[in-house]
Amino acid sequence: MIGVSGNRSKTPVENTVAAAPSISQIMGHMLNSAFVDTLENDLEFLRDMNEVLNQLPRGIRNNGKISAQYIELLEISPSKEINTIATQFYDELPKQMAKHIKPDSSSTLLSLVLFEKEFCSALREMGYEDALSKESEIRQFFRK
Repeated sequence: MIGVSGNRSKTPVENTVAAAPSISQIMGHMLNSAFVDTLENDLEFLRDMNEVLNQLPRGIRNNGKISAQYIELLEISPSKEINTIATQFYDELPKQMAKHIKPDSSSTLLSLVLFEKEFCSALREMGYEDALSKESEIRQFFRK
C-alpha cells in the first residue's frame, strides 16, 4: 500500500491569526478533516495493525480465527505545502468562488477546491519531482 499524505515535515501555514476564523477557514478545515485526516487515520491504523501482527506468533496469525497479514507501507509526503502553492494560483479561481475564499486566510479550502489547469500542473510537477527523489525507495517497494 502506498500512502500519500500532507507534508509532515512542515509546520501548518494557517492558524497564525488571532482573529476568529472566517467561514471559508472553517469550511477548509472541515473538508481537510473529511479527506486528509481520514487518510492519516487509515495510515495510522495500518501501522498499528502491522505492529500488532508482528507481536503475534505466525501459528496464531493464520489459524482460521485470525486471518490477517502484514501489509507493506510506503508513505510519501509532498516536499512543499500544498496550501502555499494554492495561494500562488488564487487568481485562477473562478470569480464566484473568489468572493468567498480569501487568499490570505483560506489556503486550506483553496487547495481543496482549486482544480484549475496551472495549479494542477504545479502539483503534478511537484509529485513527479518528489517521486524522482524517492525513486529507489519506490522501486524497492514494488520489488517486494
